[in-house]
Amino acid sequence: MIKNIDTAKLLEIFSLDDIQQREDIVVVDVREPQEYAHEHIEQSINVPLSKLGTLGSENYKDKIAIFHCRSGKRTSLNENAMDSTPFKEKYCLAGGIVEWKETSMPTISEYSAPVDVMRQVQLIVGCMILLGVGLSYLISVYFIILTIFAGLGLLVAGFTGFCGMAEVLKFLPWNQSRKHS
Repeated sequence: MIKNIDTAKLLEIFSLDDIQQREDIVVVDVREPQEYAHEHIEQSINVPLSKLGTLGSENYKDKIAIFHCRSGKRTSLNENAMDSTPFKEKYCLAGGIVEWKETSMPTISEYSAPVDVMRQVQLIVGCMILLGVGLSYLISVYFIILTIFAGLGLLVAGFTGFCGMAEVLKFLPWNQSRKHS
């Protein structure tokens, strides 16, 4: 059974040295590789939610897992996936890496890593909507088509789970996977 726990409570159970140095404790970052590359907890491993099933039981059956995402929402929504992993003991950081940092715990940041693709989509669509509304007001009402296009793209992504803009953005040079040490 997975135990939801905040950073302060976790640090009452395990010290920071324990988390960073004990071989039987594994910090599992369930975010996507680009998010992990941008910033992560030292000594953590990146296993996106979609790949949790690939963890071999022989490697982890005697270990303790501390799962986290960015804010705790992804982990709380996917407790079943984490609970089915082979770890003997499982903890889930309720506030994710955000709470970890708020309690002054160390992270490794790579500011040259790209912003997450979905955040890029949100930024672009937000700009498209504002630009469409502004241009339709200032120049021609036909610029509202830009806003409608952005809204329809969001609807399709919401209903189908497929975001065409995100798929295109993944191929841009700054979003290509890099080796991370």
